[in-house]
Amino acid sequence: MGAVNARGSLRGTLEAHELALSGTGKGFQLSAGARGGWRRDAGWRGEVARLRIDGKQPLVLQQPASLEVSPARVQ
Repeated sequence: MGAVNARGSLRGTLEAHELALSGTGKGFQLSAGARGGWRRDAGWRGEVARLRIDGKQPLVLQQPASLEVSPARVQ
């Protein structure tokens, strides 16, 4: 796979935040963003706001996708 350069930022509070990620590696570039929040009783809820991978197998998220993550489930 080789070396990967990655960069990320996180803004906000535990309850309401935004995450941005970018990365490059041999043959690909990635850009992603998510926003959501953590609640003790419900886990993390939010959405993958954007996702783009350029390279041999390109992928582009056409619209935001809801995501819920807790110890009991991932949906």
